[in-house]
Amino acid sequence: SNVTVLLSGTISNEVVAQQGAIFTNSLLLANYVDGQYYRYTDTVGAAVKEPILEISKAAAPESDVRAGSTVTFTLLITHAAASDATAYNVAITDAVPPSLAFTPGSLAVTAPAPGAVTTSAVGNNLAITVSEYPTPSEPIYITFTASADVPLEPSSRYTNTTYVRYTSQPGDNPHDRDGSGSGPNDYWSSSSAAFDTPAVTIDKTLLKDLDYTI
Repeated sequence: SNVTVLLSGTISNEVVAQQGAIFTNSLLLANYVDGQYYRYTDTVGAAVKEPILEISKAAAPESDVRAGSTVTFTLLITHAAASDATAYNVAITDAVPPSLAFTPGSLAVTAPAPGAVTTSAVGNNLAITVSEYPTPSEPIYITFTASADVPLEPSSRYTNTTYVRYTSQPGDNPHDRDGSGSGPNDYWSSSSAAFDTPAVTIDKTLLKDLDYTI
């Protein structure tokens, strides 16, 4: 007859538990049969896997933005080449700078299955959540527009930054790794895009030739 023993455990969210780290589990079985002592041992091991997300951001146009202009922002969230696990609770946040006004209804998000997408926009504060993002996968693709409804300083650069944070486990898990930035919780990344305003130019013209006699 056979006896099956199932054991489960949780990898602690500690600094030493990094991608590629090997953890092992050893088994010792000892018993007597008809006065004979038998001893069996076995060891199994596995490596820690982690999601690693990258984000890139672009603004168009990048120059000659002035009052009344519309700027389109494009975001791409992807798994890094070394990423080997699904990212969960992927949260993307963007605070559009006050020099621009977010265009209501312009936020568009495309994410690969089976991730469920939720979005919110309160004023210039945007929030997007993707429930899970497996690897390998196509990128999470985000676009939105904002308009320059207030006067912009000439010869200036304006920058907009987006953050992405995620977790190692689905739902609300007290043992997962997240993007809070505390201790080993390094599941976050950011990217910025900038646009420039035109310089002020002055042209001077002599409207009439004048002759002076001394």
